[in-house]
Amino acid sequence: MQQLCNVLWAMAKLGRCESKVISALENQVTTLILDFKPQNVYIAFWALAKLDRREEDVISALEDRVLATIDDLSAQQVANILWALATLGRCEDEVVEALEGQALAKIHDLKADGTANVLWAIAKLGKDTNQIVEALKGETAAQTTRSVGGGRTRQRAARQRAALHKATLRVPTPDPYE
Repeated sequence: MQQLCNVLWAMAKLGRCESKVISALENQVTTLILDFKPQNVYIAFWALAKLDRREEDVISALEDRVLATIDDLSAQQVANILWALATLGRCEDEVVEALEGQALAKIHDLKADGTANVLWAIAKLGKDTNQIVEALKGETAAQTTRSVGGGRTRQRAARQRAALHKATLRVPTPDPYE
C-alpha cells in the first residue's frame, strides 16, 4: 500500500495525470483498500484531490476506509482528508460528521495549517463552523495562558489565531509528506 500511495503522491506532486496510469492506480486502491492504514488513506485522498480525480467507486472506498479507521487518524490526517473532500466537492454527511468529530476531539493537536484546512473545508462543504471556531478560540486562548515563558507554545497559539482569521481567505494545500 505504501508504494502505491507513494506513486500517487509523486504523480500529484509533479502534476502528472496520465489517465491510463491513474486509472490503473485507482483500481489498485479499490482492490487493496481493506489493507490501507490511516496514512495510506489520507495520502490517497490528497493525491486524488490534487489530480482532480473523482471516480465514485474509489472515493467511496476511501470514505468507507475513513469510517473504519476514524479513531486511528491523527489530527493532521483528519484536516488533510477534510481538505481533500472539500476540494473534490464531496459531502457525505456520515464521513464529514465523523471527521468533524475527530477534529474537535483532537483540536489541541492541530497546527495552524491544519486549523486552516479544517475551517476552510467545513465552510466549503456548507457545514456550520461555529462549534469548531469556538473550540479553536478556546484552545488558542488556553495555549496562550499556558505559555507564560514564551517559546513554541505561544508561537503556535499565534499561528492558530492567524489561521482562524485567515481560514476563509485562502485555501492551503497540505502536503502529506511535509
